[in-house]
Amino acid sequence: MVALPLVLAPRAAAAQSPAVGLVVYAPEGAPATRDQVDAALARAAQADGWTADSRPFAHAAASLAAGAVPKERLDRFARAEELAGEGWRAYLAARPTTALSRLGEARAEAAALLDLDGGRELYADLSVRMGAVKLALGRDPADDFRLAAALDPDREVTDAEFKPAVVERYAAARGERRGSADLRVTSEPAGAAIELDGRLAGAAPVTVQADLGLHVVVARVAGRTARAEVVAFAPGAPLLRIELDADPAATAVAAGTAGFKLGREERAAALTAGAVLAYGELDALLLVGTVWRRGARALVGQICRGGVPARCGKVVEIGYQRASDLSRAAVELWRAARAAPGRFPATLLGDARLVSREPAPGAAVGGGERRRWWRSPWLWAGIGGAALAVTAGFLLGADDEVQPVVVGDPCDFGGC
Repeated sequence: MVALPLVLAPRAAAAQSPAVGLVVYAPEGAPATRDQVDAALARAAQADGWTADSRPFAHAAASLAAGAVPKERLDRFARAEELAGEGWRAYLAARPTTALSRLGEARAEAAALLDLDGGRELYADLSVRMGAVKLALGRDPADDFRLAAALDPDREVTDAEFKPAVVERYAAARGERRGSADLRVTSEPAGAAIELDGRLAGAAPVTVQADLGLHVVVARVAGRTARAEVVAFAPGAPLLRIELDADPAATAVAAGTAGFKLGREERAAALTAGAVLAYGELDALLLVGTVWRRGARALVGQICRGGVPARCGKVVEIGYQRASDLSRAAVELWRAARAAPGRFPATLLGDARLVSREPAPGAAVGGGERRRWWRSPWLWAGIGGAALAVTAGFLLGADDEVQPVVVGDPCDFGGC
């Protein structure tokens, strides 16, 4: 089978361990700085065998600009190769009908990849093999052979791979001169770059000329999903209009961290998370805020995993008393977030603990009043505040013991 030069994000070739992107919110007056929380979370993830990325948006944008392709699309190359292998084995076993069916399925998969590097070569290879099977069935494979030659003119068809009859018919089909035809191509939006069989033909609207028969037209424009069409060039062929859908994932990545502003609507936040996961070649994205909770320090976080939009775990909260306990709090947050079931949208950006955050102890509140130290419920944790220990989070106390405190459910904060 043909070797494919697949386009991968830069991280993909080198990464051996799972990777997590870190997005940290540390508003003014927060218990810790963004850098402090980021470093603590990175250590927690690395100790668990993960690679931590503190700049997931920047890396996703760089991968997108370099032509990175989400893994979901690249998986279709493997599927097409698998079907092609089944089809060719059927052909070699003298089962041409089964071979033609499997190769047809493979080429249908490959049609969705014609805008990618390696897509044309794959489609051309499958067309040659389908032509060989059609010849065995007594059908004329000329259209398949001519299309293969147009898409991959450097492809050699020799008796090292194929029967002499296939080699002869391929050479004859490629050498035939059947005249040419024009095709007017327009796009929505206008101005898309138009490619004919892998060569730039101009900006739509444009008239392109090609030999009679099948050819591949691809339209591309920034911010839209590229689209490829297999088109029959013939005298008097109608106008070809190509509509390009918006690419929400690419748009979300291009918007950068603006897509993750606090108060962001859940669906939009999940779309942004999914896009960063896909283009950043990440296995997870951890959203974390450092906040005050009832006068004590706390981390609130949510982990999101692949898909566009992404699916996320419930928001968890880890309280801790001393600034020096941040590292251990980060470890507990990492563990709790990873263990949370991933059936929620990205709710943290709208969570009241971040959007309507509690001021720091002693900071001015409404009307200029300052929080009094004796009003902190943590002062009374060992005196009668046992009622606080009723849910599933963790408090890192001065005695280094882990005791349960509050864990927030997204539904408690309008997230469901």
